[in-house]
Amino acid sequence: MRLIGLLILLAVAAASFLLEQNALAGTRWHCKTLKTDFLSQAFQPYQSLYERMSITFQSDQTFSMREFVTITEKDGNEGTMENLYSGYYGLDGNHLSMSIIDVRTATPFDDPIINQEYSEYKGVTIDYSILEKDQSLYLFNEHRSEIFNWTCFKVQ
Repeated sequence: MRLIGLLILLAVAAASFLLEQNALAGTRWHCKTLKTDFLSQAFQPYQSLYERMSITFQSDQTFSMREFVTITEKDGNEGTMENLYSGYYGLDGNHLSMSIIDVRTATPFDDPIINQEYSEYKGVTIDYSILEKDQSLYLFNEHRSEIFNWTCFKVQ
């Protein structure tokens, strides 16, 4: 009888652990977005920014991102840059909060203003409402800043 009680206790503890496990920990996602029609004077010379990002949630608390940006000027010329981000995140139900602790520019763009804009994400916390469905992750900025909305696809 004690053995059955012990097995039930272990089963309940294991189920509890699995239910509380962070669904993002150990996953990697690829995201893409195209930004156009800039209001900022700094971005007026540019037609578009095509951002591709790979987000890795390494643990229950840490993440890293590698971002590749193709910048198209109004005359059609293109340039690229690559940025590396790392930080901490918290997941509570469908609320995700990501705090960027470090930003490194691996490949700078020719325009120092653009490089500065991306490096200013250091120290920023972005809050999302998220939905994970069918190998897709949708991130909607809770403060209604569309610039931070993303659709991502799970990498196996």
